[in-house]
Amino acid sequence: MLPWPDSILNPNRKDHWAKKHRPKVAAREAGYYIALDRGVKLDAGKKYVVELVFCPPDKRKRDLDNLVSSMKSALDGMCRGLGIDDEMIRPLPDWGPVVKGGKVEVTITEKIDA
Repeated sequence: MLPWPDSILNPNRKDHWAKKHRPKVAAREAGYYIALDRGVKLDAGKKYVVELVFCPPDKRKRDLDNLVSSMKSALDGMCRGLGIDDEMIRPLPDWGPVVKGGKVEVTITEKIDA
């Protein structure tokens, strides 16, 4: 479970980089510590599918692609905490129900090549 991404991390926002720095660091640390808390290390030589279920805080329309991009820092931190490189994951986004405060449910499974 990861927190809902800060709106300033949306790639369509054209804020100064310094304004985005703290939210990026906070998202990276959240992903890292949540992954560490799970106590799981993944095999760095394998590829994984990361299912991201976005449970928005309200019913406003949002672009799923932008939400995945907004999660980059959190996913980078999560991968670091799991002991893998972020190039080894493939995000698979979907929508979940509206929940107070919003959240992102994350499920990681090993990618099986056909």
